[in-house]
Amino acid sequence: MDTAALKNQAWGVARGGIWFAAGVTVGRGWLNGETALTIAGAVLTLIGAGATAVSNSNSSIVQAASQVPEVKSMSIADPVLAAAASRADPETRVILDPPPKEEK
Repeated sequence: MDTAALKNQAWGVARGGIWFAAGVTVGRGWLNGETALTIAGAVLTLIGAGATAVSNSNSSIVQAASQVPEVKSMSIADPVLAAAASRADPETRVILDPPPKEEK
């Protein structure tokens, strides 16, 4: 199973768990329905925002690009991003290019 499918399943389970917890708090009388709905919505929004920030990081983008079957090699200047690409797909040839030197 690929990583995207696993992330989708994990997100679905987490979402279900949050709504389940909200239902339990209402059922036990700890919160009213409106408050539980507001809190669950806020938690899901924050989790979604965090996941979006992580998935749109440079490292995530490079990892995704290195897993495309047509990509046989990548030329990257940042050693951290080069390592991320190598970990994502060891068959992709990663070339570490030194950044251009600044003239003084």
